[in-house]
Amino acid sequence: MYALPTGSKARAIAAIPAMAGNYLVVGDGGKAWRLDDTTVAEEPIEGVDAALNAAWVSPEGVWFVAGASSTIARRDDKGWVVDQSVAPQTLTFRALGGSSAKDVWAVGKDKAAWHFDG
Repeated sequence: MYALPTGSKARAIAAIPAMAGNYLVVGDGGKAWRLDDTTVAEEPIEGVDAALNAAWVSPEGVWFVAGASSTIARRDDKGWVVDQSVAPQTLTFRALGGSSAKDVWAVGKDKAAWHFDG
């Protein structure tokens, strides 16, 4: 059994295909964690404090997260990048999915939709 830090609330989980037995978990306060067979490690996303509602990992191993306040971020081997282009800043994304790291969709409340094409 895994235990997130005290007071943390998980909202979504995604398997990390390139890392068998590893999972990406996201939650309140812009928090993200990587779980493996024995540990929980925080994956800080600088500048993100909105609730994260969705997580998805591409077959290539690029991590994507989405949530409140139009928050979209992705992590590759160079680190996290927060997408500042999503407007208005009041959208709430609830789900992520795609076919590759260059074809990703986020959808949410009030017909919100975002597409990333690399």
